[in-house]
Amino acid sequence: MIKNILKGWYYKIFKKHNDLYQQRIAICKKCDKREEIVKGFTICSLCGCELSAKCRVEDEHCLNDKW
Repeated sequence: MIKNILKGWYYKIFKKHNDLYQQRIAICKKCDKREEIVKGFTICSLCGCELSAKCRVEDEHCLNDKW
């Protein structure tokens, strides 16, 4: 899990895997488990992950089975 968290933040900082991110975040934006903590910083209330990082990692999955 730590490995995927680090990967996600690396991909976010260097804008990697943008296509995967766009597909997944579109689903997350419709989900009731998405919480915006502060403007531009959203988390999943199921897992606590920051979505703009998690959605970029191929090995990650939605705990709500949406992607």
